[in-house]
Amino acid sequence: MKTLLSKKFFLASLALFILAASSFIPTPWYLPELFSHFQLQYFVIGTLVLIALFFVRPRFPLSFVFITAALTLNLINLYPYMDFSRLIPGRDIHPPVVENRETYSLLQSNLFKFNFDYATFIDMVRNADPDIVMVFEMTPGWSDALQELTEIWPHYSVLPERGSHGIGLFSKYPLADLTIFEMSDEDIPALQTKLRLNGRNVMLWGMHPRPPVNQAFYNNRNQHLQWLADNYGDYVDMPVIIVGDFNTTMFSPHYKRMIHKTGLINAREKRGIQKSWYIYGIRPLGIPIDHFMHNDRIAVTYSNITPDIRSDHRPLLTYFKILKDD
Repeated sequence: MKTLLSKKFFLASLALFILAASSFIPTPWYLPELFSHFQLQYFVIGTLVLIALFFVRPRFPLSFVFITAALTLNLINLYPYMDFSRLIPGRDIHPPVVENRETYSLLQSNLFKFNFDYATFIDMVRNADPDIVMVFEMTPGWSDALQELTEIWPHYSVLPERGSHGIGLFSKYPLADLTIFEMSDEDIPALQTKLRLNGRNVMLWGMHPRPPVNQAFYNNRNQHLQWLADNYGDYVDMPVIIVGDFNTTMFSPHYKRMIHKTGLINAREKRGIQKSWYIYGIRPLGIPIDHFMHNDRIAVTYSNITPDIRSDHRPLLTYFKILKDD
């Protein structure tokens, strides 16, 4: 009986090691990478397995080796995003009250094409009062409903679609050189514009690649990431912000490769995992796939998900400053 239990724990430890390692090995196939996104969940399960091993005392000492290696890989992935300050009792993690006009805010949201609760989202936007609003999965119905935002956010561009790739931008500041373009071989729109903030031109990109649930969609998602890696260098001398539903977590090998090449920064760094999408709405299965990326000419002061808007995604609210040139 103990031998059988030892074998089960060995197999569990080995499986968790393989799952953790999947976030470090780029693959041309979509299925292996799908398992890379759940590093937080693997860490929780692995910790429980490690504790159990001390009680079971398995006959396979490699169980301890594999589970320790798995937890180490998990921590390598998770550590850059850990917010230890949240452990401080009484710390307020709500959005700050902004009185300094050199601080700006951007709210991004995947509205979900089957979400028809327009009022909940509109009320949330009015309460948050961001300077910029970027939305994805904007259908014709959402486009009509969000027209009332133009009273406060008068500078806007919308490209509604009945599928999953409509996009909309609403801003309190003028938009310049606005372009709708494609980052991949497919006809999937991305948005590019310049904003004049704090006396600086800020490049803003919005993107929403396909979810990597099959090989074709996986290739499309990777083409978006590769486009960023190939084209970011043309704008390295100006403040750059990239937002969207990337359909990947920070743990994907392809995401890591893009970050390594561009040096872009995720607003989540040192601010928590901020799970923004849940499989079938199950909270323990949440993963962070909606991102605010920026370069070193932007300083983020706050970033977190917002309350539920009846979408399968949670919006992301980010406060940032434009750094002055040296």
